[in-house]
Amino acid sequence: MSTTLLASGPSHSEYIHHLPMAKKSNNAPQAQPAPSAPTIALDRVGGIAIDTNIYRKAGFKFRTQPLAALAGIKGLQIAHLVPEIWRRELEAHAKDWAEARLHETRHALQIGDWALSAQASTATDLRAHLQADSGESIASRLIDAHYAASGAVQLATAWEAGPRVLSDYFEGRYPFERTGDKKSEFPDAFALATLEAWGEKMVKQVIVVTEDEGCLWACDASKYLLGFRSLTDALRALNEGDQTRKIAAAELELFLVKELKSEVSSLRKDLDALIGAEIERMDIELDADSEVPHFDYDVDTVNLLSVIPASTLRPPDLQVLSVGQHDLTFSWLFQVEVEVSARFYRIIGRNLPQTHRYGAPVDTRVITIDVEAVITLQTPDVMSAVALKHALVKSFDFATSSLWLYFGDVDPWEPDYEE
Repeated sequence: MSTTLLASGPSHSEYIHHLPMAKKSNNAPQAQPAPSAPTIALDRVGGIAIDTNIYRKAGFKFRTQPLAALAGIKGLQIAHLVPEIWRRELEAHAKDWAEARLHETRHALQIGDWALSAQASTATDLRAHLQADSGESIASRLIDAHYAASGAVQLATAWEAGPRVLSDYFEGRYPFERTGDKKSEFPDAFALATLEAWGEKMVKQVIVVTEDEGCLWACDASKYLLGFRSLTDALRALNEGDQTRKIAAAELELFLVKELKSEVSSLRKDLDALIGAEIERMDIELDADSEVPHFDYDVDTVNLLSVIPASTLRPPDLQVLSVGQHDLTFSWLFQVEVEVSARFYRIIGRNLPQTHRYGAPVDTRVITIDVEAVITLQTPDVMSAVALKHALVKSFDFATSSLWLYFGDVDPWEPDYEE
């Protein structure tokens, strides 16, 4: 019997939250993917809303792309809408994430038994600065700044939509389903009803960014909601909806494609270096198969071997998301080849310390993965294809906070284990 492992090693982030998978109802289309992304008519769009699962996928990195790009939608006269229910969900999940990060940081700063005195003193000072912080205070600070940057509009829950939501529940209409834990869909149902009420009142459509298939199908059936699976997809669609921006972006995209195809380009070399540095800092989650029913792993090292030659690179692999006077943000879909070293070990007891893991042998594999990055370039002169020749990388962010790699078949180790 094969067992698939999907867990985080102790050396990486301990905060992993899995949302329940959406299940199809009898009234809904069976065994088919979520609806395709809709086409946007920019003059009909009045708002954009982001589901909690999008923030979680981005690792709650509010200050980096693509979440930071929400600050730019004000220039399109589009409101960042925040349903009360999704705000409260975000606060709760971000608090858990921040508490885990804070715990990891405080633990990592306990270096007094081996560090130089100056290093230990700096670590002690930083621990003291962090002492007054909490997961709740960190989450509140980040969320408040994020909402302030985008001019977010807070929406009270449309409880008056209760009769319709209840009808959807009993009829098994999306986001509800006839089977499974239907109660878990009530928050999303009221969040969507709140956004729909705003759209109806303003006579505008609302972009809803969510990974939940039930929510995407509910948007597909709505007159006022436009569902997108990722924030980068939504930003691309907004850019495509503005013909002036679309024409300007097309010229810049062609230049960027040419630059990134060239392995002697200074921009390509700069990005390759950043890719390697960012990959080594990311949380790594592994899938592996084994005959052993219970096992875990630690990731030792992750090294970038190469960015796969981009000889076939073309739009839409690379798409401009926004263009400013002196900056440009674009998304880039590409492949990387990485060398991953990990140690797999049997789990003896769910609540027992797995001290034997330190003796597990290192297993090293070379894996090719698809990744997406959001990159912002800055130019000294007004943005143009000519100015881009002298552009500097202002920011480089992967679209997700973790890399999920399939390691293949493994034989988890246990000392003195005999079949």
